[in-house]
Amino acid sequence: MDYLCSLRIISNYILIFIMNRKHFLIAITIASMACLNGCKSEKKATAIADTDQEVIVDSVVSTELKTDSVVFKKKAKGAECKVVVDFPQGTTELDRNIKAFICDLLGKSGPFGLMQDEKSNVTYTGDKNNGKAVVNFFGEIYAATMKQSWNEIQELNENSDEPMPYSYEIEIRLEEQTDQYVTLSINTYSYTGGAHGSSMNYSINFAKTYNDQVAYTINQKMTQSIQPLLRKGVIEYFKEQGETISDTDLNNVLFIDNNTIPLPAMSPVLTTKGLRFEYQQYEIGPYAIGMVNFTLPYKDVKGYMTQEATELIGNY
Repeated sequence: MDYLCSLRIISNYILIFIMNRKHFLIAITIASMACLNGCKSEKKATAIADTDQEVIVDSVVSTELKTDSVVFKKKAKGAECKVVVDFPQGTTELDRNIKAFICDLLGKSGPFGLMQDEKSNVTYTGDKNNGKAVVNFFGEIYAATMKQSWNEIQELNENSDEPMPYSYEIEIRLEEQTDQYVTLSINTYSYTGGAHGSSMNYSINFAKTYNDQVAYTINQKMTQSIQPLLRKGVIEYFKEQGETISDTDLNNVLFIDNNTIPLPAMSPVLTTKGLRFEYQQYEIGPYAIGMVNFTLPYKDVKGYMTQEATELIGNY
């Protein structure tokens, strides 16, 4: 029996080695990426003709998913751009679907916000297996867009001080993974004038069981019944920020109707610590409160989760 069990375990690892899905708007605990699941790092730099631009490739190999952390940086007068992507290096269906998601997200993103008009989206038609080419392609577009816009503003203000430099950053990182799912985090920051920049921080899951993005983790029909947990989570968020907010005061602090906190626009994400809820700037409150986020233990929130998500967390 011990021999058969050992054989099954070895077989499973071999299958994982050989065979290595949301919403978009798609990074949130990035620090854990360096040594995820005992991965090993191997760095190399590729020089670019422009001395103010560099593309760095940092290979990350884990026991389950292999990625290259590709970095694009470009700095010019009035505009700075940075794109960081943990790009899958395998050829499995999961790898291909994550690559397609990354290309689609980068094509809809940019320094002036998420592209809502499909005609404004940028489509990458090159080799989607070449992470450096993908990141470089979109990075150059972002940088050129910001530079052109900054130049136009400068011309309008030629008799006054130069406008502050524009900047745009986007990171798509491999946050963590289990035997059942992969968690990707997406972080963006954009400054194109005004009092302050704007950010988006959220995460998504891809299920390893069906190699696609997880659509919903919370049953959308249970928004009212889950209110006590949402309110508790928001209060805990304020507590971590050093503020004490009572449940009674919550309705006055947040931008909510009928005392109901909506589910986040970005579906709550599966993590090894619980189900994480992430709200964007102005989504449920003023800019000053930041981006509200909190994690609910699975033992508390499991009854509100979709069957799809529940199957992915196993025995939590």
